[in-house]
Amino acid sequence: GAEVRVLVQGGVYQSATYVGERWAEPVFAYYRAFDDVFETEDAMRDSYGHGIDRMLMLGGGGFAYPKFALMGHEGFEMDVVEYDAEVTRLARRWFFLDELERRVGMRLRVITAEARSYLGVASVGHRRYDVGASDCFGGVEPVRELATVEALRLVKKTLAPGGIYA
Repeated sequence: GAEVRVLVQGGVYQSATYVGERWAEPVFAYYRAFDDVFETEDAMRDSYGHGIDRMLMLGGGGFAYPKFALMGHEGFEMDVVEYDAEVTRLARRWFFLDELERRVGMRLRVITAEARSYLGVASVGHRRYDVGASDCFGGVEPVRELATVEALRLVKKTLAPGGIYA
């Protein structure tokens, strides 16, 4: 019964958001499933000396999961890679990304880039992530460039010891 706004691209749902007080709550259940990585935080801390302090999200769309994660978990940062600057502009205007940025400030970094290219740069840099998550798809298919052994090797290089990729 709650009002939702949906981002449709090429006839496929790309994202959705509740309108009003529930703006940071995900409409689709799979976004909540990304949050299961936080259940490993104590074991990660015991085994590797760190918890979940930095997350990489490949694919921003309507920023449904970043809203949920950053509003629900204090003290961690998230880099979100979104290929299409126009989609990010729409997310700011219609999907409360502007509100999220206002509330969490520097804990969110929005990067306009193709995900595979960003992984290539990040894999040789000094920035490491405790969690990486992919929400990249074209229509109903995952992005092929991210579904290769080579791409997964790049992901692994971006992760801190004991890091998780979802």
